[in-house]
Amino acid sequence: MSILSASFSSFLVAERMNNAKHLQMVSGVDKVLFWVTSYLSDLINYLMPFTLIFVCFAAFNQDVFTANNGLAGIAMLLLFFGVSAIPLSYLCHFPFKTPMNSLVAQVTTFTCYRRPHIVPHMCAGVRATYLPTDLPIALTLTLT
Repeated sequence: MSILSASFSSFLVAERMNNAKHLQMVSGVDKVLFWVTSYLSDLINYLMPFTLIFVCFAAFNQDVFTANNGLAGIAMLLLFFGVSAIPLSYLCHFPFKTPMNSLVAQVTTFTCYRRPHIVPHMCAGVRATYLPTDLPIALTLTLT
């Protein structure tokens, strides 16, 4: 998902590098219209990976993901990820001069800095549902 979210800014850096964005601004395109159409086109492009990931979850039909409206939760999680990851990559694209530098730096940043926030939540979820009763105490002691 880090590569997917970082890839949204590559096109914007390429547009700026080729002066296509400048040409659009000089031609009279409103800045708000430029950013809204760019966001909507990236959101439409996100629908393909969203659909493929959702179909994979549904196709394997694991009880962990399908019980208690789990598929609806997964769909909402993936949808909100796309809605929030696109503006984040837009904000991070400004300092870069080439699309490849932007992609590599953002993939590295998104991969390294998202994991510390995800690990405690994953451990809390694993502790609550899948581990034996005496193991959460040992897991809590090792995390603190």
